[in-house]
Amino acid sequence: MALINSGILTVDQIDFSAETIQHQLYMPALTAGNIVAQTLLEVAYLAALVNISDLNIYKRVFGNISRNSPKNPPTVEEAQREQQWLVQYSDTVTQQLATFRIGGAVLTGNLKPRSDRADLTATDIAAYVAALELLALSAQGNAIIVTDIVHVGKNDRSPKLSG
Repeated sequence: MALINSGILTVDQIDFSAETIQHQLYMPALTAGNIVAQTLLEVAYLAALVNISDLNIYKRVFGNISRNSPKNPPTVEEAQREQQWLVQYSDTVTQQLATFRIGGAVLTGNLKPRSDRADLTATDIAAYVAALELLALSAQGNAIIVTDIVHVGKNDRSPKLSG
């Protein structure tokens, strides 16, 4: 099977003010043998992402496949990249922790009561976690497990994550 790429998904999102934010995930390298299955996992991931983020996706690079949409900012004024989810996950083999941020956090129905932590059992959060864990790998190429998701601001440098 011929190697098609190195295995990274890049997602660019745009907010109400036309500001952008990007996150990247490691994933299995796309090959002729797995591209259909990996594409289905990417589609499921993006569908779950739009349920926990008010931002619009305008560009994504899936391996070496680039898909661009017009830079179409959301019409909801509260859709701001500064309102972020900080996602923490653990490598299932090395237990090494890593994080990334998603802008435009949708908080309603997704937070634990009186907390900045996402309720990992809330419908949209649980769907996002499942999709992420099926698609993404750690930097070392191992499976991941989400350990925490916290609502933070753009400049928050010291989130209180578990682990």
